[in-house]
Order: sequence, then structure tokens, then C-alpha cells
Amino acid sequence: MMTKAAALIKTNPSGILIYQPPGASVSMTPMLIKEFAKELAQSLIAALLLSMTMIAGFFRRTLFVTLVGAFAVLGTDVSYMIWYGFPFSYTLAAMTIELVGALAAGLAIAWWFGRRPA
Repeated sequence: MMTKAAALIKTNPSGILIYQPPGASVSMTPMLIKEFAKELAQSLIAALLLSMTMIAGFFRRTLFVTLVGAFAVLGTDVSYMIWYGFPFSYTLAAMTIELVGALAAGLAIAWWFGRRPA
């Protein structure tokens, strides 16, 4: 089965299609709200993980949260490139966006945790 599929891919086009039925919402507002909720949940999880550590110092706390984000990036975006053939340029752009977001969250979380008494 896999040999036949590999042979077909070599000689025929292939791809992934995301189908939206007629009447699907095209409003950006619900998507932005969902994306904010997702990123807030990610940040809260990262903050919870950081709170369970003994990491001291602004830079180290920021690095910890950024590495949590890198872990998520490797688990999703890189897998999409490996398994679904997403282009490297797309994968690099998606990874950059997520890592910059993780860094921003890391800076905010590290600052917040630095405010509490030692």
C-alpha cells in the first residue's frame, strides 16, 4: 500500500485541501478572539510551569517560557513540514511568529514573577 502511494506521489500532484462549506464565517473577529484565547491559555500554562520551578533571574525565567514555546513549535510546525510537506519557508515563518510570541510572553511572565517578594 505504501509503495503504491509513494509511486503515485512521484508521478501525480498531491496536496491538502481545507474545505469550507457555503455559509462558513469569514469574519476575522471570531478568529482573533479564538487566537487570543489560545495564546492566553498557552501563557497561563507556561506561567504555571514556571511557578513550579526554582528558576531565579529575569533572563532565565524568560528563557524558560521561550523554550516552552519552542517545544510547542517543534511539536506542531516542524511535524507539518515533515508529514504534510508544508514548505520550509512557510514553516520558518510560522516558527518565527510562534517563537516571538513565546518570547513576548516570557518577558511579561518573567517581569511579573520578578515582582513578587523572594
